[in-house]
Amino acid sequence: MIELRRILCPSDLSGYSARALAQARRIAERHGSSLTVLHVIPTTVPTAGGFAAFTNPALLYPDVREHALSALRRSVERTGPARLPAEVEVREGVPAEEILKRARDLPADLLVIGTHGRGGFEKWVLGSVTERVLRKARCPVLAVPARGALPRGPALFDPILWATDFSAPSTAALAHAVSLARLDRARLLLLHVVSHASEAGEPGSPPDLAAELQERAREWLRSCVPTEVRSQCPVEEIVGVGKAHREIVRIARERGAQLIVMGAQGADALDAMIFGSTAQRVMKMSPCPVLTARAG
Repeated sequence: MIELRRILCPSDLSGYSARALAQARRIAERHGSSLTVLHVIPTTVPTAGGFAAFTNPALLYPDVREHALSALRRSVERTGPARLPAEVEVREGVPAEEILKRARDLPADLLVIGTHGRGGFEKWVLGSVTERVLRKARCPVLAVPARGALPRGPALFDPILWATDFSAPSTAALAHAVSLARLDRARLLLLHVVSHASEAGEPGSPPDLAAELQERAREWLRSCVPTEVRSQCPVEEIVGVGKAHREIVRIARERGAQLIVMGAQGADALDAMIFGSTAQRVMKMSPCPVLTARAG
């Protein structure tokens, strides 16, 4: 079982953040985790002329910090009575940088953040706060969509859909999917999507290549989860064919998944290009929260 001792939930005091906070509070209660709710008052880059103070709302308006703290406390209270208190913090700086720094300092075992705009990523631009946090965070990140019903009931998430390309990040993500499933004996759906590019019909391809790839994928999926886990949770292997992100979302909708778990690629110099060709598209279209985890 993976321990979630410290959860960080950034908030911009919007309705999107309120949805993420409700989910973070629920997870914290279930795991007995500490919960830190963070709001960052954005500041601009200081100018060469020395007028940096005039770019900082907290310096222009001394009460802005107290107003933000009060708003954060009200947000937490609106999630309902809780067994464990949540810590609220207000910082000043570049929001994404401050969120990532706080996640490292805690250190956070999980970062829960809301996605903005119609359909999650649909209106995001490169450099937006949530998109940058998702690319750079070293801890697992739970992205809570702007629309759709949030999980309710005794189980945190049931069923849980793990989507894999059999990479190292996918394996890291599986550990989280299994841990969450075992916590509530939830159904665990294991999914791999065979690309259209590998199907029969290409010049020189054996006519039964697609069927062979699908059967091989099923065998791999069967080997991913040990017997011990299967005795505790219902496990099902699913092999789809087509575009990965479309199949993942389609099957999540079809099976009523309450959580999608996926691997995320590394946060190196090319991370903006690498991150989420699949994960980003899934988040954009997902009917439920999406948990991404990195290897190492």
